[in-house]
Formats: sequence, structure tokens, C-alpha cells
Amino acid sequence: LLSAHNKPFLFVICYTTVLFKLLWTPLQVSGGATQEKLNKFGSDTPLGRPGQPVELASIYVQLAANDASFSTGQVYGAGGGSGQP
Repeated sequence: LLSAHNKPFLFVICYTTVLFKLLWTPLQVSGGATQEKLNKFGSDTPLGRPGQPVELASIYVQLAANDASFSTGQVYGAGGGSGQP
């Protein structure tokens, strides 16, 4: 693409993402996982359990707020105490 002055446009795409390690959802139960796997799910995190969706909700609320408009191109991690996933 060229501008009105025949100079190429430069595109910069920045995105913000939320990474999480292990998150409990109802799909674990209905997805065919054995009871043994369900009991061990998330036990290898420093917190010893998988995360709950409500524990990530505040990250998404902050990103949707007007005062977060300058936070672009960032990675927000929720690894259950193990650092960035």
C-alpha cells in the first residue's frame, strides 16, 4: 500500500495477551478425563492446584478499562506461581 505521497505505509500491529498455565473448566469433567487425571490436574504448579476462571477475570477487566489504553503489546501471565507460562 502507498500513501498519497507514494511512500509505503508502515504497519505496526501490537496486541496484548493473557497467558495462563492450567485453568480449571467444566470441560475437564465432560471431556472424558479419568478421575485419576482430574485429581492430579494442576498439582504440579507451585500453588498445588489449577487456576479458576474467576482468578483471571480481574486481568481481563483491567485490560478492558479505559485507563489501560496505553498498555499495548504486553503479555500478562497467570502461571500459578511458576512465572510466565
